[in-house]
Amino acid sequence: MVSQFHLLPQTFAITFYVLVCIFVSVEAAITSIATDKEALISFKSGVSLPPSYWDQNSSPCTNWTGVVCNKLGNRVVALHLSGLGLTGSISPHIGNLSFLRSLHLQNNKLTGNIPSQILHLFRLTSLNLSSNTIQGPLPSNMTQLIALQTLDLASNNITGTLPENLSRLKNLQVLNLARNNLHGTIPSSISNLSSTLTHLNLGTNSLSGRIPSELGFLYKLKELDLAVNQLSGTVALSIYNISSLVLFTVASNQLWGEIPSNIGHTSKSSILQKLYQSIQGKNSCFFAQYLRYSINSLGQQLV
Repeated sequence: MVSQFHLLPQTFAITFYVLVCIFVSVEAAITSIATDKEALISFKSGVSLPPSYWDQNSSPCTNWTGVVCNKLGNRVVALHLSGLGLTGSISPHIGNLSFLRSLHLQNNKLTGNIPSQILHLFRLTSLNLSSNTIQGPLPSNMTQLIALQTLDLASNNITGTLPENLSRLKNLQVLNLARNNLHGTIPSSISNLSSTLTHLNLGTNSLSGRIPSELGFLYKLKELDLAVNQLSGTVALSIYNISSLVLFTVASNQLWGEIPSNIGHTSKSSILQKLYQSIQGKNSCFFAQYLRYSINSLGQQLV
């Protein structure tokens, strides 16, 4: 029988080990939130955030406006500062918020480029910078944002072309790049997102070339906006056959051809609306759950 005396060293060792683990965990938590706080302060120095929003003498996880932390209160997981009229630019230090899952800065007056350091946020699931004055091209290697589900950069001054590697964002559900200054063609590789993509909004840019027939493979697509571009050619029948579509618009392009005659009689034609369109040929329209007849470029009203 082992005496209690002989168990004392073992008990002491276990207790010591537990205390060391607790100490290390607490120290790591303090260091982590300190790192996030430093990154947030650097971000704040680049924008017009009122001083009263963030008390630098307190933890970001207490009452900092727009800052959301995890349950342990040791990492920042969301930064939501939309609609505050913020001016300035996004600090590269934003990339140090390594546990960030959601970054929403839409409806402000931010300028400058999207910092490449944002690609360090590999846990990011939602990035919304829409309705600002952000300029420059998309970061060259967006595929580093492997968890991204929503990418909304609409209504900015984004330039350049659509990167082919966007199709590697295998979790992407919403891609909204409407109302920018993008040019070039629509990559057919976007069809590789067929198992996830529900919203594809590329309207009001300067995109040219044909609409890839491969977009018809996006069987989960609910919204497809390609209006107000310089697209030419015809619309593939496979796109009209996407059964999940709720909105499909290709208005104000250089498209031609005939819309399938049975479109207007589908079960999806629940609402009729007038719209101006630029598809040449009879039955010029676009449809989904909303069927809209239009005036084609030949001036013939189709109703």
